[in-house]
Amino acid sequence: MTVAFTACISEQDRVNIGHLQTIVFDLVKTNVGNAYKGTSGIFIAPVSGVYDFHLSAMVTVDHVIYLNIIKNGVTFDVMVAEGHGRVTTVTEFWTIELQTNDLVWIQSDTTWVDGHITALHGWCNSVFSGFLIGV
Repeated sequence: MTVAFTACISEQDRVNIGHLQTIVFDLVKTNVGNAYKGTSGIFIAPVSGVYDFHLSAMVTVDHVIYLNIIKNGVTFDVMVAEGHGRVTTVTEFWTIELQTNDLVWIQSDTTWVDGHITALHGWCNSVFSGFLIGV
């Protein structure tokens, strides 16, 4: 079985992102197997196996975002993008073993923002993707 998706944030900027908010990558470019839900931002594993996930997040000048990759409601890892005086792009890769119907999504974590505006730059500069490596 082939499972692969790529989705991005379509609008120019998504600002004032709330605490523990699911980040919806609304413009779905590829969705082989229809496992990524572009309306909710959630990936649902259609088959048990090992998956690779990739997140590239861009923040504009003086914006910041802390992002978590979530597996079944539990933080798997954390990613930080801080645009102190410049545009910044941060990229992470994760290899995660999933069972059928496990859920994976990206979620904001504004606990450590310290008064900065939480924002992600869109126009497909912030991208979430994943694919099945093997069963």
